Amino acid sequence: MHGRGNIVICLVLVATVHAVQGQQTDATISGFVYDADSGEVLIGCNVYFDDIELGTTTNLHGFYSLPQVPPGAHTLKCSHVSYDATSDLITLSPNQALRM
Repeated sequence: MHGRGNIVICLVLVATVHAVQGQQTDATISGFVYDADSGEVLIGCNVYFDDIELGTTTNLHGFYSLPQVPPGAHTLKCSHVSYDATSDLITLSPNQALRM
């Protein structure tokens, strides 16, 4: 019986944290990075915004997620040791979730 109480409390805390975060105006951008020729996912690609010093790397599935991006225009850059770097200018609205 004691174990169930701990699980319920954890679920309530998680729900509360998400509700508070939902009030923020920051955007989230996520997506996958692929090789343009073969279509294979790229593992360990650097995906970042220079202007706000925010970045991440792609996982084993080529997926990345950048939460808490301030709204506005930013240049999203992507680099990998074996590839030419790319960049895209994107404009994010408050609370936007952009999937690329």
